[in-house]
Amino acid sequence: MDELFEDVHIRHVLEACINCGMCTSVCPAALVYDYDPRVLVNLVEKRDEQTIEKLLKSDYIWYCGECMSCTTRCPRNNSPGEIVIALRHLSQRKGLFIHSARGRHQHAVLKIVGGSILG
Repeated sequence: MDELFEDVHIRHVLEACINCGMCTSVCPAALVYDYDPRVLVNLVEKRDEQTIEKLLKSDYIWYCGECMSCTTRCPRNNSPGEIVIALRHLSQRKGLFIHSARGRHQHAVLKIVGGSILG
């Protein structure tokens, strides 16, 4: 868990959530999936290792489209989208994305497209 909280995406965008729901109200993914950026922020704020590990293995962190609408609306300057980016990076570094069908799919796309662009 220390590795997650050392990530620049987390250190600079995680302030105490006041549960106003602004992030969820503007989130396109929340309209389509069982996804709530506010819940994500609250789960990460708890700093519970088992909860973080569940997130890293779940489809939940892969529902976000990284549009960053949540960031522009948060009165506390939280950025659930940046938190998702940090969680995804950690999930991939630890190899935990393999437990998620969405994680495996996006990882494969990144490797194929990223490899084509960088190769």
